[in-house]
Amino acid sequence: PEASTYVAPYKSRLFLLLSDGYTLQYSKVTGIGDPVRFNAAFKIPMDDFGGRATCAAAMDDHLIIFKERSIFAMTGEGPNDLGAQDDYRTPYLVTSDAGCIDPNSLVNNPNGIMFKSSKGIYMLKRNFTLQYIGDSVEAYNDERINTATLHPTLIQIRLTTSNGTGLVYDYYCNRWSTYT
Repeated sequence: PEASTYVAPYKSRLFLLLSDGYTLQYSKVTGIGDPVRFNAAFKIPMDDFGGRATCAAAMDDHLIIFKERSIFAMTGEGPNDLGAQDDYRTPYLVTSDAGCIDPNSLVNNPNGIMFKSSKGIYMLKRNFTLQYIGDSVEAYNDERINTATLHPTLIQIRLTTSNGTGLVYDYYCNRWSTYT
């Protein structure tokens, strides 16, 4: 594969956001125990609308591609190992209202995908609507997110920030709390 800035699994493949910020490269189908293999022709160009791609994640049947100021999505099974029967299409625009500026903030959860934009923290819901959820933690918008984790047993998403503050989002009650 070429040099990349982000890697995301999607339907038995790995998708790479190449260093140019405007190209996706994807692997051949990979099974359990198989090595990841690439074909130099397996690339999808993206236009420059919304800036450079910053991160990506699978949500249900879609690959969601986050750019700096927009969000795109795509579906499909992709080509076979010889490049035939390719049903991938150019990613389509989901929203131009916000994008992800901090790949460390990206976290899948039962409601969708949470991420930090230049405007604060948002949730891309499973129905592809965008919900601003960061109103209670706007004081931390200038902080870099170090980690974002879906708690395995509680109904919480936990973010750690560059200043050491932890932000906890209860996605059932839609409430925030902090800890140090």
